[in-house]
Amino acid sequence: MPLLTYLWKKARAACDDDIRQNRIPSNQGVGNITSVELSFSIPGDSYGYPRGAAYTSTDGVNFTGTNSAGAEMRNRQALAMQAQQAAQQAQMLAKLTADRTASFRAKFTSDYGIQQWFVPIDGQPGTELRPLIGNPYIFKDRIIALYLGFDHVLSENDAVFQNWHRPFVVSGVPSTMFQGPTDVVLAAKVLGVKQIGAEAVPHLQFIGAFSCGGSCPH
Repeated sequence: MPLLTYLWKKARAACDDDIRQNRIPSNQGVGNITSVELSFSIPGDSYGYPRGAAYTSTDGVNFTGTNSAGAEMRNRQALAMQAQQAAQQAQMLAKLTADRTASFRAKFTSDYGIQQWFVPIDGQPGTELRPLIGNPYIFKDRIIALYLGFDHVLSENDAVFQNWHRPFVVSGVPSTMFQGPTDVVLAAKVLGVKQIGAEAVPHLQFIGAFSCGGSCPH
């Protein structure tokens, strides 16, 4: 039996019982009922407006009415599905990015003999370099990988790289390798410090570099 028919019969039987128990004449008030309306409601939509459905029938088989509740439920289901799909796509993209980054680091490490990586902490560029900037001698002679931007040359073989406006002097840079500002993943050996004017900055020996071309694989 269809659900609406079942509910209609239950409602009609309740009306008939009420008429009999209260001895209401068939031609007065509720005693004159010829049809039954079934109404349903669900909590408000995204704007706070209630949604409902109302069906009327005289025989429990043929119904007329509207169903804004059904439309609202379908809309909510569609939105929930879209949100779920967006979350799944975001997870897939994050995993793909992480896999590519891991693969890149593994190859870079193998190619240049990297002993230590300096990568952004909690996605905040520059935070990872504070120990190296504070005291490069802690890392002296270690081969490291770090994210820097080429800024300008000091001499034929020396160049200044920066990370968030903190300079590094890198020696042994091929004189024709960089023609302008470029973000790179740099492989270098830590030498100590070197003066730029009145400032002592980390001094590195160039080993190799990967030009990011717009987005470095973090």
